[in-house]
Amino acid sequence: MKAIFRRFFKKQLAQLSSHEITEQSKTITNDVLNRNEFYKNCTHVCCYIPMQSGAEVNTMDIIMDTLKQRKQLFIPVITTENDQMEMVQVKDELDFGTFELKSKYKLLEPPEESLPYRKNLMNCLNGESKLLVIVPGLAFDFKNQRLGRGKGHYDKFFARLEHLQRQHNFETYLLGVCFSCQYIDEKFQFSEEVLREFKEKNIECNQIWTVPTELHDKKVDQVLKGL
Repeated sequence: MKAIFRRFFKKQLAQLSSHEITEQSKTITNDVLNRNEFYKNCTHVCCYIPMQSGAEVNTMDIIMDTLKQRKQLFIPVITTENDQMEMVQVKDELDFGTFELKSKYKLLEPPEESLPYRKNLMNCLNGESKLLVIVPGLAFDFKNQRLGRGKGHYDKFFARLEHLQRQHNFETYLLGVCFSCQYIDEKFQFSEEVLREFKEKNIECNQIWTVPTELHDKKVDQVLKGL
């Protein structure tokens, strides 16, 4: 079932214009920087760097504001040894300026030789910490459930974060961000083509749709979507 959802929302993203991406990203950025109380008071921020080759909420202004506010910023990096997502620190704007476009996604990444010297989020949290995590996804719903891209990087990271939180009792706020076409509200309906595919696979078609979930899937605390 998740595979059908993923195909549908990837098609939705592919149809977004550059203008829609820009304007909806501005709306979300404004909500984070000016309306989110947790962001104002947090000490640590985890924020992905947006892919330049695909439709993804642009978080660059959030990243730069985090550095200007002197909050501790951490960005996700996938380790080549075990395919695990680690959150590593970006020291300041000068440090961020050393990042280079890499991978098929045209993603800004820190120089590989710098990784062993970067602080890992898991070693930087204590009882005084307030951690905001900006969470991407293929889709979110009105219950704050998230559909990822299928590799489980964020689910595994959330599990490790929960384990650490039980030890050190710091505050965490998971903030999902998405475009309006990625959001499933109570009135959401799939196209006839997708409904036929559900019926062919004997999957019940619900009147109210939500993201399909499994035990390991983690809800976010809030979802911000573009308008």
